Amino acid sequence: DRSVVLIAAAALSSTACAAGDWEVARFHGDQVHALYDFDRDSPLTFLLNHDVLGFLAAWGSHYYWALGYTEKGRKASLAYLESAPRIDHSFNMLWALTGGTSGLIHFGDTKRALECNREARALVREHAMSFGENGPCNYFGGPALIADGQFAEGYEMATRGVAFWNSAGGELMDPWVNNLRAYAL
Repeated sequence: DRSVVLIAAAALSSTACAAGDWEVARFHGDQVHALYDFDRDSPLTFLLNHDVLGFLAAWGSHYYWALGYTEKGRKASLAYLESAPRIDHSFNMLWALTGGTSGLIHFGDTKRALECNREARALVREHAMSFGENGPCNYFGGPALIADGQFAEGYEMATRGVAFWNSAGGELMDPWVNNLRAYAL
């Protein structure tokens, strides 16, 4: 089944990215790009809670950044922000507006990342998704504030985000967030 290959390639890409194996992450990410068709594959979002290509874009911005592909990383974030509203899935939209803005944070478009974080907070309040505000909004909003030079507020927000994210079992992106927290000090 082509969908299984698509999902597996996205999982392999994100796993390699989390492990810092940037070239392997890009290899599997390129497979996702080659296979993905929005009309055919975006309905998988309702099974996975993430659009497969959007999920990849959130992770891909990190490996593009690490490999020096500045514009590709920024475009990955922007593509997710453009496609997520077309799918009309609240959690996927939350992820686009938070984790999906990593490329914007890496490449200095902090005003846009902060604007997205405000939209994410409105979304989670509208849909009573307290997890979203306590977790992804703080986890990614803090780094956006720090990268924007708002060190004290960013440190505090990122610290709340890390504490909540870790209490739910998440740790994969902690080195990136903690590095920014250290920078804020």
